[in-house]
Amino acid sequence: MRYWAIAAAVLAAGCGSDRPEREPVKDTLALQEPRVCEQFVLTYEESYGECEDDCYTRVEVSSAGLGYVAWADRKTLDGPESKFPFALSAEEQGALEALLADAFTQRWEHVYGCPDCVDQGRYSLFYECNGWASLVTAVDPRQQPEFLRPLIARMRELRAEHRP
Repeated sequence: MRYWAIAAAVLAAGCGSDRPEREPVKDTLALQEPRVCEQFVLTYEESYGECEDDCYTRVEVSSAGLGYVAWADRKTLDGPESKFPFALSAEEQGALEALLADAFTQRWEHVYGCPDCVDQGRYSLFYECNGWASLVTAVDPRQQPEFLRPLIARMRELRAEHRP
């Protein structure tokens, strides 16, 4: 019985391994090769720090073509939001997925320009693939990269179209 305890202690302590250490969870969850996944959620946020009202908006669209537009005076975790659901037609969904595929022609950096540095605000894109992998970027509205510009423009159009 004593030998089992010693063997368990040696195994628990580890015998050395040539396996590399695990990557941080943040990096592990990043989508390694951007692609339009079978199931996805694309979220666009626009926020302005110094303003009176309607300072924060969010548009979220899923691979099923269902989405919503949310408006709030400020971005808070528990603040009041007005949400307006919508559904895209198959043609609209296909066009959005084509824009998304075009946006994946280049690697997304975490930040473009200097979002929220002055009063220009901040655009953010969040892409969740198959419920776990994701891409996130923050964009200075005055310094949008060309390959993201059409996708951002379409998300802003959806916001305008589906707000009563």
